[in-house]
Formats: sequence, C-alpha cells, structure tokens
Amino acid sequence: MEDRKNNIAKKKLGAIVAAVVYCILIALYFGSILFLEAPAFASWPVLLIIGGVGLTVIICCIVALSLRLKEIEGGEEDEARKY
Repeated sequence: MEDRKNNIAKKKLGAIVAAVVYCILIALYFGSILFLEAPAFASWPVLLIIGGVGLTVIICCIVALSLRLKEIEGGEEDEARKY
C-alpha cells in the first residue's frame, strides 16, 4: 500500500515539475518577445495579442496539469497498459 502511495507521489511530483518548467519557459519566451520587440511594434493591440497567446498557453498547461493529477489519483494511467 505504501509503495503505491510512493509511486503516486512520484508521478504527481513529475507532472508538477514538468508543468512548472514548461510554464516558466513559455513565460520567458513570450516575455522576451514582448520586451525585445515592444519598441518595434509600438502598437498596443499587437502586444496584447502576443501577451494573450502566452497567457493562454500557460492557462492550458495548468488545466492539463489539473487533469493529469486527477488521472494519477484515480489510477487511470495504468488502465491504458491493459490494451
């Protein structure tokens, strides 16, 4: 029983670390675009679109993490191995 809890904790930790690293990389990527290209665009709508795309990607990553954690907790990730 404790081995299963350890396994679940490791899977959750792995999913959380991967999501955090991905969100940081996306934030750095879109942040650098906004910071470096802001003087060239000088158009607020373009900057808002670029920032919105980055924010949307991060929100989708968080939603996917939430679904993955529910999947791990429910034991569904092992169900696919049967087929």
